[in-house]
Amino acid sequence: MEKLPPELLAMVFARLHPIDRLNCAQVCRRWERVVAAPQLLEDVQFVIRGSNMRTAEPILMRTTRKYRRLRIKQGSLHNFDRKLWTKIGGSLRQLELIRCTSTPRVLFAILCACTSLESLVVCATNLYPTSKLGLPRGMKAEDARRSLRCMRHLSLRDFTEHHITGVILGSLLDLMPSLTSISLTFFFPDENSLQDVLSALLRSHSMFTKIDISFGQINDESVIKIVERYSSSLEHIVLSDCDDLTREAFAAIGSCSKLRHVDLQGAHLGDENVAQLLRGTPDVECLELWGGDWITGRCLTHVYELKKLRSLSMVYCAGICGELLRNSSRLSSLQHLDLTYEKCDISVFQNIRHLEDIRSLRVECRKFKPDCFAVIVENLKKLEQLHLQACQALTDSDGVKLRNLKRLKVLRLWDAFRLTDLTFEHGVGSSDMEELSLLDCSLSDVGLASIAAHHGRLKKLSFKYCARISDAGMTSLLRREPFLRTLMVMSCSSITGVTLSALEGLCPHLDFVDFSDCQIDFLALYQFAQRRPTVGCFACIDGGGR
Repeated sequence: MEKLPPELLAMVFARLHPIDRLNCAQVCRRWERVVAAPQLLEDVQFVIRGSNMRTAEPILMRTTRKYRRLRIKQGSLHNFDRKLWTKIGGSLRQLELIRCTSTPRVLFAILCACTSLESLVVCATNLYPTSKLGLPRGMKAEDARRSLRCMRHLSLRDFTEHHITGVILGSLLDLMPSLTSISLTFFFPDENSLQDVLSALLRSHSMFTKIDISFGQINDESVIKIVERYSSSLEHIVLSDCDDLTREAFAAIGSCSKLRHVDLQGAHLGDENVAQLLRGTPDVECLELWGGDWITGRCLTHVYELKKLRSLSMVYCAGICGELLRNSSRLSSLQHLDLTYEKCDISVFQNIRHLEDIRSLRVECRKFKPDCFAVIVENLKKLEQLHLQACQALTDSDGVKLRNLKRLKVLRLWDAFRLTDLTFEHGVGSSDMEELSLLDCSLSDVGLASIAAHHGRLKKLSFKYCARISDAGMTSLLRREPFLRTLMVMSCSSITGVTLSALEGLCPHLDFVDFSDCQIDFLALYQFAQRRPTVGCFACIDGGGR
């Protein structure tokens, strides 16, 4: 690598994840110069948090860099000078506004300055309660439509009927004629409000390839209307709270021959429903099935015929996962697998070794055994994510084998009360691990020190029912995790306000903390929230969320 010319180095760096690429810039000045090239920074997101807005604005005004991706979190959009958006807006392709304070007039002024914008995400938590998200009075629709002509993806989250109505959504969609992807998370007080917004979605002239909606309970009639309207273009569908859907809705979804991604959360699927979904959708790459007693091994015939399948989730389908594993060689292209498994029979489970390209694996099995764990760590060397929901039988002699998974970046171990500090002594998985989640684990402050020593680039840490960890160990760990974004410490009886006080000056990238059922009172949490206003806080204290 030291002798490669800059052109070849750039080609190597271009294939890396943006975070890994930026890490390479810290190796030496030569690599820093290569990584700083505009083409290698195009997919790097610039993030501004509310407390840093005054610092960020002059930096953005002085720089010659063209920013393509910008995320503003918990900031007041009023604080930015219009000149800033004039300067950076023309090059922006993706804009995320998360829990920002604004008015529709300020928001639309920003959007009109971002003339090349392709993706917009708005989380409306702090939009003024009296504001509607429609085009402000005095602003011409033609001007807004011209500025938003490149928009391909729109995501509106946490909105209520106070901000969005069917008329307003319809006018928004009319301003974005090139939309192909939409994600809507709304909360409605009644069926009429929901149907009002759905009608606006159906009237849109856009030909959506992706629809992701969370409206609460959704029924057959609504789903059928959506898929019939967009059946000729729909490739990706995600629907929440689908437990009321019946065969008519599944048949309608199955008529969308271009579908690549199907996620019907909570749907009660039977064998006939799976057949209806998959007979007409041969190119599905990502499939999530919710079953229970309604689904049997017969439905797997249709799953095996999906030659492009990359991701498969069998949620609450414990009765058929054994048969799926016996035939795992027919799913050799899988990269993600989610299993709810009933009986851990090593003669069956060992077939998982055929999934050599698997990158992500989640197993929920109450009788998960060490020999099944050994099959995973000894054969699935490409694993990047591993989630085991029932580790009661695993001991340190098993846990130490996790270091063999050199690519592992996300590790979640639940009910791991037999795993102690020894498991973590030499690290678990990659040194670049991003997430570690432990539930009912017997590690102490010694184990926390080992985590800090071997995994110093964590973005998410979660501990629950870990009674042996203390404020001293937690504080020491946090001092060595400068990239941490999410910290969840729940039902850890020795953690007090001391950890929270120390956290006020640590982990500058922190976005969210949860200290539910720890020895932390409301006053300590309130003081932390005042001193770190951009960090979302939650704690269940005396049975109530804060």
